[in-house]
Amino acid sequence: MSAPRRPPFVWLVVLLCAVYVAYLAFTIHAVATYYGDVKDPGWLLRATGDGWFVSHVDAEGPAGTVEVGDRLVALNGDERAAVIGTSQFRDVDGGASYRVDFERRGQRVSLELPLSIVRGRLLEPLFLVVSVAFLLCGAGLAVLRPGDPQVRLIGLLMIVVAFTSLIAALSPPRPFLTGWQRVAYYALVVSNVGLLAMPMAFHLFNRFPDWAMPSRPWRIAQWLLYAIGIVVMWPAAAIADLGLAVFEPATQFLAAHPRLYLTSVLTASSAGSGGFFYQGVCLVLALVASARNYRRLGSEGSRRRVRWVLAGLTVALIPFIVLSLARATEWISLTKYHLYMPITFLAMLFIPAAIVMAVWKEQLFDIRVLVRRGLQYLFARAALRTLFALPVLLLAFSILSNPNRTVAQILTQGSGWINVVLIGAIAVALQSRQTLQTSLDRRFFREAYEQEQVLSRLIDEVRQRESLSQVATLVGARVDSVLHPASLHIFYRAQERSDRFDGHSSSGAVSGLQLSAQPALLRLLETDDAIRDVPAGIERLPQAERAWLMNLGVRLIAPIAGTRDRLVGVLLLGERKSEEPYSATDRRLLQGIAAQIGLVYENQHLKERVRRDADVRRDVLARLDKGGLGLLKECPACGRCYDSVSERCDADGAELALTLPIERTLDGKYRLDRALGRGGFGAVYEASDLRLQRPVAAKVMMGSLFGDQTALRRFEREARAAAKIDHPHITRVHDYGTVGSGGAFLIMELVSGNTWRAELQHARAVAPSRAAEWFRQLLDGLQFAHGMGIVHRDLKPENVMIVSPKPDGMLRAEADQRVETVKIMDFGLAKVMDAGAGATESVTVAGTALGTIGYMAPEALTGGLVDERTDLFAIGVMVVETVTGARPFTGATPEQVLTALLRNDYHLPGASPTMRMLDTIVQRCVAKDPRDRYASASELAHELVPALARCEGIGPGAAQEGAQPVAFDGATVVTKRETEISKEHALPKNRA
Repeated sequence: MSAPRRPPFVWLVVLLCAVYVAYLAFTIHAVATYYGDVKDPGWLLRATGDGWFVSHVDAEGPAGTVEVGDRLVALNGDERAAVIGTSQFRDVDGGASYRVDFERRGQRVSLELPLSIVRGRLLEPLFLVVSVAFLLCGAGLAVLRPGDPQVRLIGLLMIVVAFTSLIAALSPPRPFLTGWQRVAYYALVVSNVGLLAMPMAFHLFNRFPDWAMPSRPWRIAQWLLYAIGIVVMWPAAAIADLGLAVFEPATQFLAAHPRLYLTSVLTASSAGSGGFFYQGVCLVLALVASARNYRRLGSEGSRRRVRWVLAGLTVALIPFIVLSLARATEWISLTKYHLYMPITFLAMLFIPAAIVMAVWKEQLFDIRVLVRRGLQYLFARAALRTLFALPVLLLAFSILSNPNRTVAQILTQGSGWINVVLIGAIAVALQSRQTLQTSLDRRFFREAYEQEQVLSRLIDEVRQRESLSQVATLVGARVDSVLHPASLHIFYRAQERSDRFDGHSSSGAVSGLQLSAQPALLRLLETDDAIRDVPAGIERLPQAERAWLMNLGVRLIAPIAGTRDRLVGVLLLGERKSEEPYSATDRRLLQGIAAQIGLVYENQHLKERVRRDADVRRDVLARLDKGGLGLLKECPACGRCYDSVSERCDADGAELALTLPIERTLDGKYRLDRALGRGGFGAVYEASDLRLQRPVAAKVMMGSLFGDQTALRRFEREARAAAKIDHPHITRVHDYGTVGSGGAFLIMELVSGNTWRAELQHARAVAPSRAAEWFRQLLDGLQFAHGMGIVHRDLKPENVMIVSPKPDGMLRAEADQRVETVKIMDFGLAKVMDAGAGATESVTVAGTALGTIGYMAPEALTGGLVDERTDLFAIGVMVVETVTGARPFTGATPEQVLTALLRNDYHLPGASPTMRMLDTIVQRCVAKDPRDRYASASELAHELVPALARCEGIGPGAAQEGAQPVAFDGATVVTKRETEISKEHALPKNRA
């Protein structure tokens, strides 16, 4: 798809910006080179039809030699100066002398005078600040909205003002320019783009703000001003500026035609009155046109835009008008006038700011409200500060009126009691100043503060509601009472996957069915849940849907997204009755309210799904039970199992429940007696082997993985892998079978005891001698499994049992001394390797990470080659956790744990030789590179078990020293539910 074609106007703006940037660089260079230096002869000229006459002489200048009223005749002997004025000062070096001839009362007077360099006028660069501000605002508006004719005109007007400001910034260094610099300046000045600024301003105000076509007389006036500017003022200004010409023929021509040049100067230049008159007429007509438009505007929003622009113009022009009046009444000197002029010009920044606000913002605060409240607040703050300062001033006056008194005399003699009162008042003022200031702020901003509080509480109130209809009614009432929108509509999907909307409408003018008929709007909100203004935020919608929203008076759209970022509803608000725009705080709080509505929606539909699933489950199980299958029933209190004919538990009387859709007797051989544990994969039961009359453990895979063929194959692989192993420290597997067409069971040795994890949670850290025996048995069983080509891949404290049965009649002391037995369990993620064929049995995708975060070796995390050394890494982690009570690689999130495991190093605490020896062993176990680890479990046992036995100083105390808080407790990347690695925990393959 080709890129959208840019309008020609945009390229015009780009061209103007390129020219501006070049002249801006030139101006900065010139101002920086001659910064603060001005050629000042000490006297000024004014033009008349008869020539150039002295109009002002500085008091510090050549007073007594140059007099007001002298007519210029020649400069350095060149009589062309009588026509073109003193522009030839550019050829006189600062500090040098020049000869000037005047005609004074009919006689020629020749004077030899110095050309002074005045330093210290450092405020001229402020013109550059104003110029850049106008350019950025104008070009930005023009490029962002090139299709709007009003914005195009405003953009061009601001760019013209930006060029005019560059000329003002170049005025002080102008006499110093030579060569190419003079040519560049001449080219900029002769263009006289500034002459177009005033007719363009009238053009703008003639149609602002709704761009309505004015009546015929106003259109004639508009084009007449353009014609006068182009046909009369521009040629006159160009001829007048030729006094700065760099070409000798031009200067000769002007000197030979004095009437032409002087008339042009009087018509268009700043030395004459014609330019001021023309600009004044344009300005007056612009204000009259603005007043006419303001009266006929029907929309308060449009009137508000006019007031904003007029306020900006007023604030910008008042300093200039005041300065001009001060100079006209000679209240300030000419030197100070030139000094203060750039400061007043800085006020022009209010113009682009006001215009951008009026054009770009969809909704505006009323400028009168802002000014009134702002002034009231400033006066109140000033009064409060005066109240605080008054006791200080009175006390200071009392002390200074008689400074020879001692402190005791100040406090006791005469009116000393008044001083004591003043000191007390000062103390009270200092103590209560912050409180009074806060009260003042709340007094002026109470409404906004209370609105924010109400909307903040509404977020909590929505969270406590369960019914969407209640939520819609509540939100409608609260938002209406605080923000006072002209209309308010809240809609939400009738069902989770439905395109029909239900909801609440304050005016009843719109229904959910009407919203459902706006597909483009719904798609737009589905892709972006940001709050949108109308009409600015819906420009991409079809005309029919935009018209639907505008007819409803919608001014703000707040999408309601669910937890999966799916659009579940929408909040439509009309314009505020106060006609104030929605503030940033309003939008933030509305987003919070929309988010809470989304959560309530998701929770309600989640409960509905759970209820429907439970109904379906009960219905299915009941149908199976009627078929005479003898389904399993469980006691929800104690876990005992019963046949389907039973109704209540014999032990506690609880009502029995159907759980898994299986028969109580598996394959006719194993009767389920009591539930031991349950998860997403199914459940583990204590069972009876009816043939051999022995207790066993039955692991039944059902639940969410019912019918998952990949999970069934992995479950069968666990049975075959574990069945190959006959070792006292590995849980034995007796049998395997299927349940129907989608489930399976595993019959295992029933082990009585606690998991390694339970022992750690009970003791925090295990004594080294006890831990040595545990690891001896663990590594013995692990070495046996490795010898058969089986890698466990999920070793952790949860998968190891500590068996310590207490026979009847055995004393407690004897039981404590009995050797505990370690049993490795859960080979569900085991990797079976065929050493002869070099192949690996696997039912997972190549490179998939399997295991539990925190215990997985780096190669397992990155999908690399997994072998026996992968289990030894987990052993190293278990060693640290067993002797210190904390894992070596921890973090508050899975990502932090992974980062610590892949990048960080860990060392056991303690400086004793035995601890350092144990730390060396741990370092080899948890090495990032498998080649740096122990080659086998037996090699590790040969060093680890004796090292642990010698570390008698380790215990719970040392565990506190080395322990680190673990906010994230580890997660099996591929769990017993047999799921693949989750997206948020996925890691790239190990490319090595």
